[in-house]
Amino acid sequence: RVFLFSIAGYAVATIFAGSAETLFELVAYRFIQGIFAASFQPLSQGFVFDAYAIEERGVAMGWWTIGLMIGTMSGPLIGGYITEFYSWRTAFYLIVPFCVVAFFLIFFFMRTPPRAETHRRFNAGGYLILVAALVALQVVLSRGGRLDWFASIEIVVAAAISLTAFYFFVVHTFTSSHPFIELAIFRDRNFVIGCTLFFAFVVQWLGYFVLASPFLQTLAGYPVVTTGMVLATQAVGQAATAILAGWLVLYVSPTILSAMGLSLIVFSTWHFSSLTPDVTQVEAIFVFLVSGFGYGLFFVPITII
Repeated sequence: RVFLFSIAGYAVATIFAGSAETLFELVAYRFIQGIFAASFQPLSQGFVFDAYAIEERGVAMGWWTIGLMIGTMSGPLIGGYITEFYSWRTAFYLIVPFCVVAFFLIFFFMRTPPRAETHRRFNAGGYLILVAALVALQVVLSRGGRLDWFASIEIVVAAAISLTAFYFFVVHTFTSSHPFIELAIFRDRNFVIGCTLFFAFVVQWLGYFVLASPFLQTLAGYPVVTTGMVLATQAVGQAATAILAGWLVLYVSPTILSAMGLSLIVFSTWHFSSLTPDVTQVEAIFVFLVSGFGYGLFFVPITII
């Protein structure tokens, strides 16, 4: 039900985003899109884990990763083509038919797996405190550079709210009989190390992704479509190694596979830092392809671990 509600809400918000008349409206509708889209990844991943036994999850997660990463990386290619030859509004409207198809596929074919009985309650207070801390931190990080950081009253206030909320969240976590996040989950070494590595992975991946497009378009002077094609090679590399990693995890230690993936990511990131505006398409494709190989090799084993 949550999945269906999220799909429907996302489709409606997407229609409004495509019809936005001002920047404020577009940002507001994109914000609503994000609210509904937030459940897609954790819910779909949960369904995959419930559907397969432990020894089969590697291959299943390989295919799931392909869907996630190819969708993420092909977006700039398709969106860039539509924006250049049609309209940016069309890029939004074309998402809606996929939402309709997804809604009916989920409605007719997905079944909620049986869950063990639990008496754990949702702690709304802890949740709201954490949200306040993260939203305020996001304001600091996204607007700080533009407003000269702590020379701005807005940034000072947002930072104070974030620190105060984080303090209260820590107090709440250690003192509440039913905290929003149970500390017991951090007793598992694999979970803690996996979360730490995954945090570093996402920071690097998003930073890489956000910087790559403006670098190729603004500095290197690539057309929008060419930029999308270059970035899409990363998805090709991810697709190839995600399936391979899902199969290899049955025979090779996941720690070895994830270490190999991290090594490729380090190499591609170091190489990317040396690129100049004169970079050729071949060199750019090589860098993104290698990074895709690394992401695929890292993502699947670390999720299984």
